[in-house]
Amino acid sequence: LVWENLLPADNFELQIDNDPDFSEPVLISITVTSTSYTPELPDNLYWWRVRQFRSGESSPWSEVWTFRVDTVPPAPPVLVSPANGENENDSTPLLTWQAPPENSLPLTYRVQIATSPSFLPESIVVDDNTVTDNQWESPPLPDNLYYWRVAACDNAGNWGSFSSAWSFRVDTLPPVA
Repeated sequence: LVWENLLPADNFELQIDNDPDFSEPVLISITVTSTSYTPELPDNLYWWRVRQFRSGESSPWSEVWTFRVDTVPPAPPVLVSPANGENENDSTPLLTWQAPPENSLPLTYRVQIATSPSFLPESIVVDDNTVTDNQWESPPLPDNLYYWRVAACDNAGNWGSFSSAWSFRVDTLPPVA
């Protein structure tokens, strides 16, 4: 946490709490001489404020600001459609999934489509990590069997694990007579 020293000060009182009204007991109440402090806190939402002291007199409290500590990655998304093993006669299938629960929104997603269930680098035909919704339309794919999976990244930059892989087949050609 960093703040400006607008007037000369002897020291600062900093308060950090998990309650916006700083009801007793305040989680952290510390006096420091610098204009910064790095707390060690568990994952949660916090509120903080600071005031300065000079010659034994205190200023009013600063505006209350919030921050979130988030070190836990999101769970894997739950795949919805196309259903596992489904045949698609559309070369640009719409892939959809259910967002995992998360406290640090918004989420972004990484979608991978491969020709192998092991997702070896040479088998990956699509790898897009800029998806911002819980659905995504594939670029055109030639007729083939594909595997797909999705991972989520929270607003704190924590990447979660990939979902389990599902398969679908793109089949746009009619059978021969």
